[in-house]
Amino acid sequence: MVDNGGYWDDDLWAREDDPIAAELWANPDLPRKLLYWSGAPEHLTLEELASAWLSELADVGLPGPNPDTETSPKQAGSRRPELDPHQDKLLPVPVGSSRQLLWLNTDGPPTYNGYKSVEVLDKPLRTQTAIISLLTVLEANPIDLDGLEENLSQDDSSLSCTLQSFELRYVLHLLRYYRPSFDELTRQDKLNLIEETCKRVNTFLKASRQLVQFLDFGVPGSDLRPAIENANRDVKAAVLKDVEGPKSRQIAERLGLSSDKYKIKGGNRTVDKMIERGRELLESALGEDGWHERVKVMKEDAEWFRNLSAEQRGLYLRLDRDRLSDAEARRHIEKLGPEANLGIDDER
Repeated sequence: MVDNGGYWDDDLWAREDDPIAAELWANPDLPRKLLYWSGAPEHLTLEELASAWLSELADVGLPGPNPDTETSPKQAGSRRPELDPHQDKLLPVPVGSSRQLLWLNTDGPPTYNGYKSVEVLDKPLRTQTAIISLLTVLEANPIDLDGLEENLSQDDSSLSCTLQSFELRYVLHLLRYYRPSFDELTRQDKLNLIEETCKRVNTFLKASRQLVQFLDFGVPGSDLRPAIENANRDVKAAVLKDVEGPKSRQIAERLGLSSDKYKIKGGNRTVDKMIERGRELLESALGEDGWHERVKVMKEDAEWFRNLSAEQRGLYLRLDRDRLSDAEARRHIEKLGPEANLGIDDER
């Protein structure tokens, strides 16, 4: 623990007349218990608090659900280390006809009359919730529910392929973890669970992003909107215009924008505004001359890429996605030569 002058960080002699405090202080598991009870007050900075919790999450890990009941471990209090279900006398209690299952701990803390209390364990483990939240932020992406519904309405043969798509793999991990019998459900039940899970993943991702954005640049009493609604899209529009030179209508199509929405009498002024904002950002970061120089390099790269065979283009894009440096990828391409039959289609 960090020495911040708190009660638990005083010298032991300062509490030598307090046998309970002395006993607690001598407990080797005290730092861990303090992390659950008063994590933030016991740490000076957010970095130290994050390090302590990440270490705890790594030690605890993600417990598997009970194979008989398909329910995950629960805890009675929100500020206590999780309970090992194999060490406590836990009894499952179904709640009506729902899937919810409570656990009774018949060996709880002693009451003031000396006998053991009976606790209802109905709250998810804090560490489990934290790990799921962490994984969702790191692994999940917002999913287009309209497109999802369309894709998942296909026949069974294409369903298995659809479920293996990049966006849904994590959702399947979640469902199979919490519901080990997921694969035994009917096709429609699977689809319903997938769609409802995706809705909640989207809601969670939006809320977590809004929290960080507010801490980063939010102003009390004002809408949480960035100065530029979609800076990434604007920069892409400017890059396309300056490097490849297509018309605004073609840029809208390349960016997947509705032609009806972005078409304005006399031209495509909405896309032109995107280009202006994106170019302003690029020139602000690189300087006007710096951006012009960067455009020149990008055009040279595009010309080099156009001169490659289809197989070489596919390999180059694959190597780039695998995080090889550009120089390493180019050396590999040049070493193979233009006539190499790599069996890889152009992925662009």
